[in-house]
Amino acid sequence: MKAHIIIPALLFLMVSCKTYFEKSMDAHKAISNYDYQTALKDVVGNKFLKKKRNKLLYHLELGRLTHLNGDYEQSNKHFNFADDLMESYQNSLGDFAISVLANSNSKKYRAEPFEKILIHYYKALNYSYLNLIEDALVEARRMNLKEMQLGENGKNKYRNDPFGHLLMAQIYERANDYDNAFIAYRNAVEAFNKEGSKLGVVLPAQLKQDLLRAAYLSQRTADLIEYENEFGIKYKHTPSEFGEVILYWENGQAPHKVEKQYIFTLVGGAGNFYFIDQDNSMQVPFTGSLNNTSDIAGLSGLRVALPDYRETPKYYQLKNSISVNGERQNEQLETVENIDVVAEKTLKERFVKTLSTHLTKLAITKIAQMAIQSDTTAEMQALGMIVGAAGFVSEKADTRNWQSLPSIINYTRVPLTKKGMNKIELTFINRFNKTETIVVPIESYGRGLQIKNIFTPGKVPTGIELGKILTDTLTTKK
Repeated sequence: MKAHIIIPALLFLMVSCKTYFEKSMDAHKAISNYDYQTALKDVVGNKFLKKKRNKLLYHLELGRLTHLNGDYEQSNKHFNFADDLMESYQNSLGDFAISVLANSNSKKYRAEPFEKILIHYYKALNYSYLNLIEDALVEARRMNLKEMQLGENGKNKYRNDPFGHLLMAQIYERANDYDNAFIAYRNAVEAFNKEGSKLGVVLPAQLKQDLLRAAYLSQRTADLIEYENEFGIKYKHTPSEFGEVILYWENGQAPHKVEKQYIFTLVGGAGNFYFIDQDNSMQVPFTGSLNNTSDIAGLSGLRVALPDYRETPKYYQLKNSISVNGERQNEQLETVENIDVVAEKTLKERFVKTLSTHLTKLAITKIAQMAIQSDTTAEMQALGMIVGAAGFVSEKADTRNWQSLPSIINYTRVPLTKKGMNKIELTFINRFNKTETIVVPIESYGRGLQIKNIFTPGKVPTGIELGKILTDTLTTKK
């Protein structure tokens, strides 16, 4: 193919590329209006998600939306398919060459570490709603096994997430297995104390009472006294004859990825080369090899594009007013999973390695381009232009992530106060500083524990606010 045909085509691909957030805007708008049927249709009809490399993302999005739509069996079908894909991708080297020669979007989407954990949260909830408690326990255990796998090399900061231990404890308690519930609650407390600050959460007051209750019900008197002394509180729980509900409030929409660009120059000598940015604030090692130190001549202005997270503005803020059947309660909603913080931290912890890989790829491409263009024939000059244009186009950030997730997950434990249908009212402050009340109907089945999640997506940003999010992808000096 002629160079004058190839180069314009490559440049067209460069300028026409949108982020995944932009490509899924219709689904976001439908979700913000609680119109999950339309959101499902938008995902099913999304040509980008239909591509083979995006199959995992496609099923993650459908799994979450069918869950929100109350179709728990169908939701787990999608999540099980996604789970199997994650396992098959784990040791696959099939797209290694693509990652070196093309942009990251050409690779199969493999999921962020926290996405690999949260899939089991939703599967556990689905099984719980279907009253398949043993299956729900399996998923809660798998949350913790995944965390252990992620932390095996000691480098991944997203490990021992207390949220997984907490969910497991609650499912054990629902199954009246108080001894195992105590162990899981204790592990949750330890994880909050050890890892919570890194993950944007603190030890919830409710969890302290949960641990004391489990110690009491499992007849661990010594442990009950020990933790009463440690927490400085006394066990005071009186179970309701009408049962209780663990209420998870999922607020906002997950952060989304945008493209952030950096400009570097390759410097050094005597076999020790590294990249420096425009402000000399970053030094990144060169991981390739050079046959001749003169090869680095002209290796400046290397543009690398990497993903960066942007939070979606939340429509609701917590006021912490809870009533049951018109009676004000003392319970408080407390954060147990801060996806905004976790997403940013997991991306930052691999930043230097990812940056080094991308820069080395760019440098090698540039060296190849210069070698080709040193040949003065018209054909080789044209080929050099093609290699340069291809490298420029290929340097696009991978902006894919599981975007139908919430931003923050909060929880509380609420006693039901009558037979039949109970009305739980949660009061929030919206982005216009006005009070809104959300009603959650819960039916009492007598003594026992239920687990329920609610979702308040809020509104997709519009106008100036949306414009800022979409245009905040320009070259950034760091």
